[in-house]
Amino acid sequence: MKNLKNIIVLLLVFLVVGCSSVEEREDLVTPPVKEVVDEKPVVETPVEEVEKPVVEEEKPEEKVVEPVKPVIPPKPKENPKKEIVIVGTADLHGRIFPYKYKEFDRDDVGGFARVATFVKKMRRKYPDMLLIDMGDAYFYEPFVKADSPSVVGILNDLKYDMMVMGNHELYMKNSYLMEEMGKFNGKAIVNNVYKAKDHSEGIILPSYAIFNIDGVRVAFTGSSIPQKGIRKILLSYEYDIADPLLETQRSVEEMEGKYDLLVGAFHLNKFGQDGDSGVVEVMEGVPQFDFAFNGHEHVDEGDWSAVGKHIIANNAYGITASYAVVKMELINQKWTVKSIEPHIVPLENLEPDPEFMKKYEELHQETIDYVDSGFHNWEKIYHKLHQYIIP
Repeated sequence: MKNLKNIIVLLLVFLVVGCSSVEEREDLVTPPVKEVVDEKPVVETPVEEVEKPVVEEEKPEEKVVEPVKPVIPPKPKENPKKEIVIVGTADLHGRIFPYKYKEFDRDDVGGFARVATFVKKMRRKYPDMLLIDMGDAYFYEPFVKADSPSVVGILNDLKYDMMVMGNHELYMKNSYLMEEMGKFNGKAIVNNVYKAKDHSEGIILPSYAIFNIDGVRVAFTGSSIPQKGIRKILLSYEYDIADPLLETQRSVEEMEGKYDLLVGAFHLNKFGQDGDSGVVEVMEGVPQFDFAFNGHEHVDEGDWSAVGKHIIANNAYGITASYAVVKMELINQKWTVKSIEPHIVPLENLEPDPEFMKKYEELHQETIDYVDSGFHNWEKIYHKLHQYIIP
């Protein structure tokens, strides 16, 4: 027991001595250099979270194939100058052939056959021309067969653009006249003929016609002669024919702003008759007209004038034809008449159109045979074949 205590004491002494020597050695070692550190507290700055842009996934570029556009040439400038040509006839009175059937003298004069030659010649020179008739295309030379071609068929063959009613057209019953005009390929006009005497049913046909010729608006209006004296005799006369001047003024007012060139197309006396206006009075009373054509008078003199404006008058039966050359100029976007050249053309030296004559040769010979047979009641022929209302 005594030995055990000694051993423990020795161990304790040894441990005390060992610790002192270690501490002495540690004193001999150079102390480490202390790192100078800023005494300020370190404040951490919070980092803002930046939202990253959403990058869309790139798609392969689609190729757009545009259609090939046609090459459009530049629009040419409008020609500031135009030439309008109007050809006129009047008072053919059914004379298809250059032949006087009624007088039995067989004169080779006039006729639609010669007009056909003239029209073909003019169309070769002026392909855009207008062809118009100033009335009395019907009545005198007879059609002897019920199935014979009517005058309107001839007008269509020659490609007339317009016709005005003459007094002889108005000798027909309205039902037959409307049937004939319904076959006409052109425009039939008259501005002063009413269906009823009280004018309650309006006029029988349009008052005017307007054509567009290469951008120029060409307008026509026209009247028929009232013939009050004859109407008193024809008790069954179906129409009322009003004063040409008053009705023309009305028609021109209706056309205001619709035309560039205004042309009269009349079937009137030169001067008034029975209290009604003639073509001169109409032209004087309607200053808007540029010039006029006129039928009915069967004259050779041709070119009249009123208030300094031309009135071109034709002879009858195709003995003459007429035409006007009108030069127009575009000034401040408006077509203006610069000059009007009237022409009266005798047709006696023209050969009848052979194509036209061949087409109607059979009718021509039948008409001669019929007249030579000795039946000369002309009024009865007209009444039977044209349904005229002459008693």
